[in-house]
Amino acid sequence: MTISRVLVTGASGQLAGSIVRAFADREVIAHTRATLDVTDGDAVRREAARSRPDLIVLDVLDPLHPVPACVLANVASKAVAKNIMIIFFIVVVRINIPISS
Repeated sequence: MTISRVLVTGASGQLAGSIVRAFADREVIAHTRATLDVTDGDAVRREAARSRPDLIVLDVLDPLHPVPACVLANVASKAVAKNIMIIFFIVVVRINIPISS
């Protein structure tokens, strides 16, 4: 599969910014949280349909703005159905709650 167009979210962040630079020789559609809300699966699907990428990189590493797993699964299933590769960068937040005796 040839990758000529890449959709990247979280482009203002360190990881996604590096990904944008790594694909500098290809067409990159880069979005920040302000331009594409990754917690809105419909918005992500609309953007993917509009931009028609060969690869989607969803950088959802912000623990203050978690993306529901069902949104990620839905976007992934739609991408796979259209033969689009997708990569998720996610953060798992573990909260320790002391159990009092």
